[in-house]
Amino acid sequence: MVNVYAYVTGGADVHCLELCHGLRDRQHDVAMLATESERNEEHRGDFVPVSVTNTTRDSVRLAERPRIALDALWNAKAARATSRLLRDFDPEIVHVHKAYPQLSVAPVLLAHRQAVPIVQTLHDYQFISANPLDDQGNWLDRSETRLSYRLLNTATLPVRRFMHVPRVSRFIAVSRFVAR
Repeated sequence: MVNVYAYVTGGADVHCLELCHGLRDRQHDVAMLATESERNEEHRGDFVPVSVTNTTRDSVRLAERPRIALDALWNAKAARATSRLLRDFDPEIVHVHKAYPQLSVAPVLLAHRQAVPIVQTLHDYQFISANPLDDQGNWLDRSETRLSYRLLNTATLPVRRFMHVPRVSRFIAVSRFVAR
């Protein structure tokens, strides 16, 4: 399982964590790639330092923003963690929920290189629009409150759309509305 958080911050996290529990109840072996936190409910897997969250993003110093933007495009720590999991855990599939901006496209590209099938659960519109809450397919984020957030969402859309999406074997939408 790949998800930004291994604890509950919203619906995608609830869905991902419940899926982990359900799979284990059915005797499947599950490991997770997520960000580090003492609040993590999942502990099997690999966990990378978190660079920014919705609650910390307003306090990010100007000097840190370029690194955060680069990590959103390619997070080297998430790439190393993914490589370790692919080698040591040897998954049959990689199931991605939310990866941006903290984990980047790295887990998807590395799993694809190893010919591991990728399942992507669609929790929002992050693969069709710059803003994940925009169901209209806009290439520019005009909704976020700060210019830096709008720029980051807009900059990562081509990566999500042209690098991530083509490598996914199967998509699962959380609702018919999202699927449409």
